[in-house]
Amino acid sequence: MNQITKYLNILILTACLGSMLSCISEYVAKDVDQLGGMLVIEGMISSGETTVKLSYSVGILEEFTEETYVNNATVYVVSDDGSQSPRGQYESQGTYLIETGDLDLTKQYKLHVSIDGKEYESTYLTPVVTPEVDSVFWYKKEKGAPVSIRIATHDPTGEAQFYRWIYEENWEVNSRFMARIDETDSYAYDLWTSNNIHYCWGKDSSQIFLLGSAEKLAEARISQKELTQILPTEDKLSVLYHIGVKQYALRKEAYDYFYNLQKNVESTGGIFASMPTELRGNISCLSDPEEYVIGYVEVSVPSLAERYIDYQEGAYEAPMLNCELTTDPEEAREKGLGLFDKEEASGDYYYARRRCFDCRTSPKASKTKPSWWPTSHL
Repeated sequence: MNQITKYLNILILTACLGSMLSCISEYVAKDVDQLGGMLVIEGMISSGETTVKLSYSVGILEEFTEETYVNNATVYVVSDDGSQSPRGQYESQGTYLIETGDLDLTKQYKLHVSIDGKEYESTYLTPVVTPEVDSVFWYKKEKGAPVSIRIATHDPTGEAQFYRWIYEENWEVNSRFMARIDETDSYAYDLWTSNNIHYCWGKDSSQIFLLGSAEKLAEARISQKELTQILPTEDKLSVLYHIGVKQYALRKEAYDYFYNLQKNVESTGGIFASMPTELRGNISCLSDPEEYVIGYVEVSVPSLAERYIDYQEGAYEAPMLNCELTTDPEEAREKGLGLFDKEEASGDYYYARRRCFDCRTSPKASKTKPSWWPTSHL
C-alpha cells in the first residue's frame, strides 16, 4: 500500500511514530463539510523518545505544500501526576521529537499540543507493554523471487492481541570499480578516508501501516508477518543489509482506528466507507470542543529487534551490469563514460559508466555512514 493517487483523496494524513517511523498514509472522511485545513495529530508515546507529526488536511483541489506541516507548535507529554516532559524539539515537515524517558507503568499519559493559542490533548492512557519479538527473518521462494522480510512474535500471557510495526533499513553498497582520480585528473579518492566513492550507505524506513491481530487465532502468536519485500537484484542486499524493527502492542481501540485508516487507503471502492467517528481518534480541542481534529495517540512500551543480511546468505542475486572499460577518450565521450582511473606506468586513462565506479549513483545512497555500522571503512 503506497500513496493513493491524489485525485482519489480529500485528506492527507501524515503519521510518524517512533524515531525510525516516516509513515505517510492518505484517506478521506465522510460527511465532513470542511475537507481541507483540519488539524491532523499522530504519535505514539513510548519510552525513550516520542515522535509526533502535525499537519493539516488537504482538499482535493489543493496542493500539498510546506505550509501543510505545522512548524510552530508547542508539544509535550503529560502524566496523570501532573509532571510533564521537556518541550518537543522541531525537526522538519511537522515532526517533533519529545524526550519521554522511561514510562511508569502505573501512570497514565497524554499528549498536549498548543498551536496559535489553541490547546489540544489526547486522552489519558496507561502504557501497554509489548512482548518481545521472537525473530526477524527473510524468505525467498525461489531464485528471482522477491526477498520477504518477516517477523514472528507471541505473548505467553495471551494479553497482547494487536500489534503495529515500524522499521528502519540501512545498507552498504560498493561500486564495481575503485575510482582513484576525479574529473580533474587529481588523485583524490582515498579508500582509507571518507574521500572515496567506493563505499556508500543507504537508508529508508517503513512507508505503510503494518498491523497485525491475533484476536481470532487459537494461540496469541503471529509467525509470518511480512514487513517488506526487496527484489533480489537490489543494491540493498549487495553487501550488508540491516533492518531495525520497533514492535508496539496496541489496545483494540487503537488497532481499530489504524485498521479503518488502512482499509480506506487500500479499498478503491469503499474509500468513503468509514464514518468520521471511526476516523476521528482520541484527540480533542480544549479551546473549541466543536473543532474537528483527526488523529490517534497511543501509549505503548515497544520491543526492539534487528536483523543483518550478508550478501553471502543467498538473498542477493547480482544483476548483469554493463561496466565496459575503455582507454579511448573519444569512445568515452560518445558513450557518456566517466574518467575514474589512470595507469601510472603507461599514463592511460580509464573510463566507465559512472554507476560502475561511483556508489553515490545507487538509489538513496550517500557517504553518510551510520555511527554503529559494523565495518571500519569510510
